[in-house]
Amino acid sequence: NLPLCILISLIIVDYLYIFYSSRYNINLPFDSTYFGIVILSYYFDYKLAIIYLVSAFFIRLGLGKFSSAHFIKQPIMLFVIFLITVFNSLNFVSVAIAFYILRFIIEYLIKFILFNQIDFERFGNRFFSVITMYIVFVILQNIQRYF
Repeated sequence: NLPLCILISLIIVDYLYIFYSSRYNINLPFDSTYFGIVILSYYFDYKLAIIYLVSAFFIRLGLGKFSSAHFIKQPIMLFVIFLITVFNSLNFVSVAIAFYILRFIIEYLIKFILFNQIDFERFGNRFFSVITMYIVFVILQNIQRYF
């Protein structure tokens, strides 16, 4: 079953990414959770994306990488899963990047409304993360064309 194999593969990749980035203190501009959510909700099913999101939550919790910011991110990610599923007939890269940027905008708005703060320190990292994710999604879209 291809969707199940991809789900398991993405969970393993997410675990390895979080484990090694925390072990070696590496902060790459790549969002493994969002990557998995996009793949699963665009190409397969929102239920798989939700299972993946829950597993990503427990991976971070188990590895001690869970923070209070994840409580804000989880509902936003659920909303993004829904949006990607609805708009999966549109161009893959456009959908993936538009909702990635929307995710950040919603996060900034919620933090501003709830805590009266805007986290400008992370803006540079998020900018490079958007560029990295764009490159990854373009490559993935080009690979997908061969199948």
